[in-house]
Amino acid sequence: MLFALDMAFPQLFSQNNQATGLIITFQDLTEIRSMEESVRRKDRLAAVGRVAAGLAHEIRNPLGAMRGDTSARIEHIARFNSSGTDGDNSERV
Repeated sequence: MLFALDMAFPQLFSQNNQATGLIITFQDLTEIRSMEESVRRKDRLAAVGRVAAGLAHEIRNPLGAMRGDTSARIEHIARFNSSGTDGDNSERV
């Protein structure tokens, strides 16, 4: 497992402002980096979900219109076949 570390090396000064050493600090950033990656992954999944929802919407809309049109045609044909005519003396389907 890789660790993400932050290091800082500020100089240490005496009371008369002379550099006397360094303060070396380390900070483990592994958990922070992991959380950042998790947020990025969730953002990507949310974007994929939005695209999928939009695509489904774009597919369903024309299908709904076709279903309504087909239902109307089937009802018209059923009425035509049961009555023998639809008013214009056409042949039965």
